Amino acid sequence: MMKFFHPVSTFNTTGKTAKGRALQKIALRFDRTLIHGDNSAIQLTIKLREIASVLDAKYPRTRPTFVDCSIDNEGNGQIVASPVSENTNRALDQDYFRIIFNTVAHAATIDEVIDRFTLDSIEEGGAK
Repeated sequence: MMKFFHPVSTFNTTGKTAKGRALQKIALRFDRTLIHGDNSAIQLTIKLREIASVLDAKYPRTRPTFVDCSIDNEGNGQIVASPVSENTNRALDQDYFRIIFNTVAHAATIDEVIDRFTLDSIEEGGAK
């Protein structure tokens, strides 16, 4: 199974600190990336949590980081990293980054795609 990771969203409000910049720089490495493998989004989330934990220890005066992954029934979703409120232990509405991803339905070579678009297929009601 393959996942396509869309352009990563980063935010100026949380990218001002060294920790925020580091988290955003790491997330940007997955910008517009196609990843092969089962559970790739979960595996990536686990790795991002490990990195966030190291950065939290390196910058102890900053808020702890919460990295969450949500996936729907079709395998699409997002990975979000946010600072956590020290009082409520809940993620704040100020994300470091968001990575939206989709499960790839079909991969094809350019020749396969071009072969589908013939005059006959268009006249029969459209390319399939």
